[in-house]
Amino acid sequence: MTPVTTSTLAVLSLLGACAAPATVPDTAQPEAARAAIGPDCRLERDGGTWRAIVAADAAVSGSYALDLSRPGLSMRQDGPFSAAAGETLLLGEATVGDVPGASLSITVGGRTRDCPIER
Repeated sequence: MTPVTTSTLAVLSLLGACAAPATVPDTAQPEAARAAIGPDCRLERDGGTWRAIVAADAAVSGSYALDLSRPGLSMRQDGPFSAAAGETLLLGEATVGDVPGASLSITVGGRTRDCPIER
């Protein structure tokens, strides 16, 4: 049996670290990588009106899901969208007042992502 030494453990630790997958936050990815995920999107609130917006740098198509909920209200708007390069689309709009449960997500090329809320 081969004895385990400190240098053997150091080499094994280094090999394990090299084999571990690396993850990079979306904000640290190059612009080209973020563009591959899809267009910019946001959920805007203006008073009691909520607007789902997508802005495309390149021609893109996909789908969206806008969810608004509070006690006594559960609303979902969803469907396909298609935008030309440079186009900004209003995907959905609802005037429902204050809703603590508001979200917008888009799916492009089989990848889904959540969009930020701007209040």
